[in-house]
Amino acid sequence: MQNGSNFFGILYVIKAISTIKKMSLNKIRVALYMSNMSIPDKLKRSRVVQSAISANAQVFISAGAELSRLANATTELETAWGDAYDNGKRLKAIMRNKEHDFDVAMTRLAAYVEMIADGNPAIIYLAGMEVRPFKGPSARAAFEAKRGNETGAIVLKARLMKGSVYIWEYSIDEVTWINAGAGTRSRKEIKNLSPGNRYWFRYARIDKDGHHPFSAAVSLIVV
Repeated sequence: MQNGSNFFGILYVIKAISTIKKMSLNKIRVALYMSNMSIPDKLKRSRVVQSAISANAQVFISAGAELSRLANATTELETAWGDAYDNGKRLKAIMRNKEHDFDVAMTRLAAYVEMIADGNPAIIYLAGMEVRPFKGPSARAAFEAKRGNETGAIVLKARLMKGSVYIWEYSIDEVTWINAGAGTRSRKEIKNLSPGNRYWFRYARIDKDGHHPFSAAVSLIVV
């Protein structure tokens, strides 16, 4: 079993070494790609991540609580998925709640891995997770989200357009959007978000020409 664990970790290290020269260390982020992932695929990914982190416990020393949270969420989601299969709306609603709990557990663990990795993709691969591709230097993004100085805070920045009113929204699933306020500043800080969760953010402008469409959403794990 130990040899298998070592081999598993070595595969991820080799994958990291093959890409690290192409990536900027301070831009490295965990990529979960869960928004379009089926429940069976989520369960499979969870087992890969759990095995990888357990096999590299010397790196992820303090992962115990988040790893246990993910393990429990995985078991409950698998049970709910089996119960809900072709068995009515109530059980499917329970399954969706368990899927949400699973997503929260996975994003919390991803936030922990990002913190431990500190920009090193090799450590992210050791956790059995993927690395978000880095496309190289470019002009400043038209819309970006960054972590604030306080726990649970996110700072949003849009391109400044004079004479505009900015409308800010956020979501935990890219389906239901919550209004976060409006104003003439192209910068917005949103506080009291739940650490460990991934949020999506977007904005729209109103000016003399009317209400412009909402921007493409950007996402970030809150810490």
